[in-house]
Amino acid sequence: MQPDLSPKTYERYDMFVRLHNTPYLGTKRLGKIQVKDILQWLSKLGNTCQCCRQGKDAARPEDKR
Repeated sequence: MQPDLSPKTYERYDMFVRLHNTPYLGTKRLGKIQVKDILQWLSKLGNTCQCCRQGKDAARPEDKR
């Protein structure tokens, strides 16, 4: 079910959830997520290079990463 948003906005929200939320929070149901889960997720997110984690740098030469 899409919320009352423009299609591009919905696509962008979906992308952010898939790239940033789901890899850390996994299949946990929203009702089961606790404060400690969010704090751990934010800590990992801030300490991890997102280009490397998502494989965006794989095509770049080693010295340009």
